[in-house]
Amino acid sequence: MPEIVERADVVIVGSRCAGTAMAAPLARAGRTVVVLDRAAFPSDTLSTHVLFPMGVSEVAKVGALDRILALQPSRMTHLQIDLLGAGRTEKFREVDGIDYGISVPRVDQDAALLATTRDAGADVREQCAVTRIVRDNGRAIGVEYTDPAGTTRQIRANLVVGADGRHSTVAHQVGAWEPYRRSRNGRGMVFRYLDDPAADTTWASTLWEGRTEDTIAFAFPCTPKGRLLVLFMGPRAEVAEARADGEAYFARKVSEFPILAERIAAPGINRRSGQRARPTRTFAARPVRVGR
Repeated sequence: MPEIVERADVVIVGSRCAGTAMAAPLARAGRTVVVLDRAAFPSDTLSTHVLFPMGVSEVAKVGALDRILALQPSRMTHLQIDLLGAGRTEKFREVDGIDYGISVPRVDQDAALLATTRDAGADVREQCAVTRIVRDNGRAIGVEYTDPAGTTRQIRANLVVGADGRHSTVAHQVGAWEPYRRSRNGRGMVFRYLDDPAADTTWASTLWEGRTEDTIAFAFPCTPKGRLLVLFMGPRAEVAEARADGEAYFARKVSEFPILAERIAAPGINRRSGQRARPTRTFAARPVRVGR
């Protein structure tokens, strides 16, 4: 038995999108909520840059939208699609009074969610790694974790929530990890940030999606204003190519999408920002799991 045992109404493992979305409203409702995360924030992650109106609506429900809008992201109101040369533009549908999407890097997005959750009254503890689910007659009644100093602690709670991602410790330990269906994901993702030559034009309110036979490409404005995120979702094998020579890979893929190439090569770009490219980042997608 650990030397330190606490009690709470709810303990949530994971403090990013899912964890904060549950922690903030529960804390506002007067529950004692403890949130544990192994990361030290600010902390980046390769996921969920773009929020469509439904996602923006969820951020508003958490109470973090004002913080995120204070970063002055471009409000994307339209989606421009170029599918094998056939194009169309659609306006986003309104959700809960919100008719725009935004793109905020996760290091900033999660910081806003975390600050909002703490303001709501939740006790968010960083660098705390959950090692064991505490049970009583088979029911999860708490967690055991190590704090930043390496001390083993335990929290007993009426409700234990696993919001700790694709390698969830909670899911593994309660037997919910093995899905009833598994789909092989053969895609990989390669993306980079560019200085945006069209930051003050209609492009700034448009998310662009283009497709060839084997690749989906995206371009969307993100914070800080004047920055463009370009992402290629192609065959998983291309991740190795991008890691070996990011510049060559990026140039080749851009050439496959004329609209994207035209935007990146906009007249005057060298005078405005020099098109300073950030490092190419890659992600090899894992199999898609569907739980019980």
